[in-house]
Formats: sequence, C-alpha cells, structure tokens
Amino acid sequence: MAGKEGKKSLEKKMDAKKADQTKNVKKLTTSDDAYSPEKRIIHGRKPSRSGSTNFVKVTTDQVDLNAEKNKLKKENPGFSVNVLTPKQYENSRRSYSVGGKAVRGVSKILLKK
Repeated sequence: MAGKEGKKSLEKKMDAKKADQTKNVKKLTTSDDAYSPEKRIIHGRKPSRSGSTNFVKVTTDQVDLNAEKNKLKKENPGFSVNVLTPKQYENSRRSYSVGGKAVRGVSKILLKK
C-alpha cells in the first residue's frame, strides 16, 4: 500500500485561504483605524415660543451612548435628546440668512473638540 504523496488540491486551497484570512485579520487589528474611536454628538433640543434651546455634547462611541443619553435627559427635562454622527449633525442643522449670506445654525467649532 502506497503512502500519501501530499495534500489533495482542496486541502491546499483551504490552507491557502486560511493563511490569507489570518494575514487580513492581522492587518486589520494592527491598523490605526481599528482602535480609533468615532466621534458622536449628543444633541438636545427643547422648543419654545421664541425659538428653541439646544445643547451639544461631543463624545466618542467608546462610551455607553444610551446611558449618556438617558443621563442628559434626566439633567434636562423636556428636551428631546438624539445621538448623531458628525455628518448627521451637520446635515440636520438649518441654514438661516445673516446679512445676505446663509449661515449654519451651529458653528463647526463645536465639532472639532
């Protein structure tokens, strides 16, 4: 009875695939983006007769966002509180006219924190 000459073609393909997957995982876990927290904005709004009152808290997605949101709701009763990405927050702001130029409702300085 002859011994095995080597691996079958399917086994070779599976080994190659596993090695490629391992290399990809190492590449992902060692990249800076794998551990960089994403910025999140907790925005609260309370409408009133003369406009609205707003607050903005900049945080990252590494904190418990629901717990932070609930804490801010308790501290500011009557406010509607949302968690947004910077892009969602910027798109949600209305433009208004000041001296003939359209201006965003909240300056971008808040987003740079």
